[in-house]
Amino acid sequence: MICRILLLIILTSCVCAATFVVNVPQSSYQAEEKHSITLEWTFTTKPDSSWSSLFIICDLITDHRVLLLYRVHEGAEVSESQNKWFAGRVQSDKDALREGRIRLNVSRLRTEDSGLYLCEVKTDYGSGSKSCRLNVTAAADHPQPQRPTESPQPDSSGIGFSSVMVLIAVAALILHIMLIYFCRQPLQNLYIRVEKMICRILLLIILTSCVCAATFVVNVPQSSYQAEEKHSITLEWTFPTKPDSSWSSLYIICELITDDSGSFLYHVHEGAEVSESQDEEFAGRVQSDKDALREGRIRLNVSKLRTEDSGLYVCEVKNDYGSGSGRCRLNVTAAADLSQPQRPTESPQPDSPGGISRYAVLALIGVGVAAAVVAVALLIKLVLRRSFSKSTQKTANSRAVFYQKPNYN
Repeated sequence: MICRILLLIILTSCVCAATFVVNVPQSSYQAEEKHSITLEWTFTTKPDSSWSSLFIICDLITDHRVLLLYRVHEGAEVSESQNKWFAGRVQSDKDALREGRIRLNVSRLRTEDSGLYLCEVKTDYGSGSKSCRLNVTAAADHPQPQRPTESPQPDSSGIGFSSVMVLIAVAALILHIMLIYFCRQPLQNLYIRVEKMICRILLLIILTSCVCAATFVVNVPQSSYQAEEKHSITLEWTFPTKPDSSWSSLYIICELITDDSGSFLYHVHEGAEVSESQDEEFAGRVQSDKDALREGRIRLNVSKLRTEDSGLYVCEVKNDYGSGSGRCRLNVTAAADLSQPQRPTESPQPDSPGGISRYAVLALIGVGVAAAVVAVALLIKLVLRRSFSKSTQKTANSRAVFYQKPNYN
């Protein structure tokens, strides 16, 4: 009974951790130059969620550059953030957006539009990202009739581990009911022993999956920074690393997001920095620590600060065993009129526990509740055992008195 309760608690925590999902109905697209195509992403929606809590950033990532093609800030589209390369060529479906679908129609395609298209979605109840690939081929020399775009095929990667575990749990429950009601007593006793063993194995698998789901986290040691104009500051993010992970599988995109625009300041493609992706406003002002990067730390030193550098800095990290993003805010104040000695930048303070992954919190809560249930069960068992022991002793004493020979002397 206790084992079933634990399974229910942990499965519930795993399912809740997977409630927000960004997916793609089609993982790759093929199109011809000068034609148009519609790229699509889907994300989880909630009826009671505030529309102003929706943030979306969609980028084109190639070997040499990162271009922003679509952005939503607090539920409103921000066309000013769009890169000039896509000016007048990207149309969004606003009705579909309210249904949890991002549909971007890219017209007058060019071969340079080929690459990885990544959309990151953030709401007040979760965040996530997903990518798809577009390959644009050169137009044929002889004219051909335009072929309609093929219907997107479902992406099999959307089936998560939690869904598989839920199906296993349902199957085990059905098997349990059948054996209890249709089997004879000896088989029922055998099944109970087998069920306990299977239950322990499932507990181990599910707990491992919950912990593994939270192993990749992009975090910030400091959630906000304060600096003065013309000074410099170092922004930092951390992400988990694995010794056996290929360095060429590392992708990093860091950008400054303000109310009016988005600017790229750092880009790593297949483990190599791509300086060509950096926007002109950060040219010569951003230095990265390559040694720290190999340790799982992104340290970007921004020099000659300007008040326009104020805003939200977002870094998205992706490698062959996970992906995630972290953000921090920088506020740059105008330099004081009177000359003052430059003060050293204060050491970053540890971020609040809110930086811990939502999945890790849910897993810890599940483990804590499970431990509490086990403790209560053991306590009840101990109390019942003592009560039974006293009752047995009392009965034994009564029988001893009853069978004792009377003394007539």
